Amino acid sequence: MDYFDGLVKLAAILTSEASGLLETTKTLENVMKDTYRELKEDFTDEAIEDSLWDEDFANDFAEGLYASFDLLNKQCDHTIKDCNLRKDRLTNALVGVDL
Repeated sequence: MDYFDGLVKLAAILTSEASGLLETTKTLENVMKDTYRELKEDFTDEAIEDSLWDEDFANDFAEGLYASFDLLNKQCDHTIKDCNLRKDRLTNALVGVDL
């Protein structure tokens, strides 16, 4: 009866880590979509051409662009770290299985 305890524990770990990975990548996807939408809607080609020499517009554009990419970059770093931690936990769980 105790033989299956390890497999049950492994299944729980696999399920938990897979769910967490889906959440993490979904968050990254949402940040990517938000960044794309923001850049596409807030800084159209026409607005850029019309205001190209306007210093205030250029500063707003640069600040908005930096903020968007900074948020995206931080989310990418978080996703990479989370995926690596999950990989390590999965590897440890699989290595510890007695079959």
